Amino acid sequence: FSAVLVISAMASLDQPDQAWPTEALEVTHQWQSQGYEVFPLRTTPNNFVRHSDVKVRGYIHRQDRKALAVVGFGTRLEGPPGLVHGGALFTLADTMLAMMTIEVFPSPLLTGNMSINYRGPVKLGECVVCEASVVGEEGRKVSVGFAIKGLDGSVRVEGTGLWLQRKSKM
Repeated sequence: FSAVLVISAMASLDQPDQAWPTEALEVTHQWQSQGYEVFPLRTTPNNFVRHSDVKVRGYIHRQDRKALAVVGFGTRLEGPPGLVHGGALFTLADTMLAMMTIEVFPSPLLTGNMSINYRGPVKLGECVVCEASVVGEEGRKVSVGFAIKGLDGSVRVEGTGLWLQRKSKM
């Protein structure tokens, strides 16, 4: 099945409303029952998740160092006909990892590298779940993992990354 989200420039970017499919709302209620909190999308006015064709609702579990979001993409992010552009999916993963690290680390981290594997397409208007987590630390290096899944749990995109804590000023 595929839950469809109607994207509207007038719709709230981080509040669930009647535009979200029932399945997406059920997922967010489940996350909240597991201790995830809604987290504000700390973005600049031109940030990717503030794009009028992306709708995001983010959640964070600070203790477990994990973030989850339900996301919908509109037609202006089309790559192949009827599908979300792979670059938009990569940008979503990078943005989610950045927001998660802002919430769980005392100082900002920067993307060192990311590796992404595309496992299946995401249809325009389809709701997906983006998962991001810290999987290890060594000195200034923080290893992260991410996945973008359909509401049915099917993996569409997955990958890993290395984030770096900034060096202190000398």
